Amino acid sequence: MKSAAAKRTSLVAALALGVVGAGVLQYRRYREDQRRAMAGGPKIAKVRKGVEVQTADEITLGTIAAVWRGVDPVDPTTPADDERCSRLEVRRPDGPLYIPYGAIGGIAGRSVILSVTAAQAQARPWRYRPAWLPPAGRPQPVPQWAS
Repeated sequence: MKSAAAKRTSLVAALALGVVGAGVLQYRRYREDQRRAMAGGPKIAKVRKGVEVQTADEITLGTIAAVWRGVDPVDPTTPADDERCSRLEVRRPDGPLYIPYGAIGGIAGRSVILSVTAAQAQARPWRYRPAWLPPAGRPQPVPQWAS
């Protein structure tokens, strides 16, 4: 027969395992959502040139000038980490922003809504063109399989 202290300890352990289990489940869902986004999930499929980009506090940053999808340099068939290798190039009067796909909070009509506020967007290093993008002003090379 267990003492009251032993019962409390086992109850606390069971609750802790349940919380950890729930945390693991949430993490797995989060990673699955990230994987879908990297693979061009539903929200990415609606992103096009000319679409307006707004922050979470409803301030318009500009319009999409280009959608850049990165690839893994080791295995081109595997989508790369979108936070590092995929960007929305947003045209603005004071210069472009290169916003990572991970900052997209959703799509509403003809607008991309970011998950960050305007102040947060200004604080991020999104003004710098990623080194993996071709130099500005140079035409994109046509893939060999394109006609």
